[in-house]
Amino acid sequence: MSSSAEGPWAAAAERACGDLYGSRGTPERATPPDGQMAADARWAADLQGQAASRLGGIGGADSYGALLIQDMKYASALNQDLGRLYGENASASDRLEMDKAQLSQTQQQVAQISDILGTPSCAAVAEETAPAR
Repeated sequence: MSSSAEGPWAAAAERACGDLYGSRGTPERATPPDGQMAADARWAADLQGQAASRLGGIGGADSYGALLIQDMKYASALNQDLGRLYGENASASDRLEMDKAQLSQTQQQVAQISDILGTPSCAAVAEETAPAR
């Protein structure tokens, strides 16, 4: 994973994501199943939103860092929308499927960027979608 993209910003980003991931906790318990999926998605959205804020607060991000922040914000927004859709019991909607596909693609992009930057904890935060039940 040695890359010219690794540097002080990436090291600070890895610390920020690692601290956040290590203290992430668990989603609230909810019922019925759609209610739990909504809670899980909102929990993941909050985690990813916090990561985007922390990363944005570091300052001095290169183009890869800026993409990482942008993708983390997008993952958060997608999970927020998924939480809303699950809460509306829209578990069979086209919008839900589109959001899930876009989230998966965004998570893959974050993993690639994290590999370049040397920030595996940021990839773990983006990958977090709460425990499947």
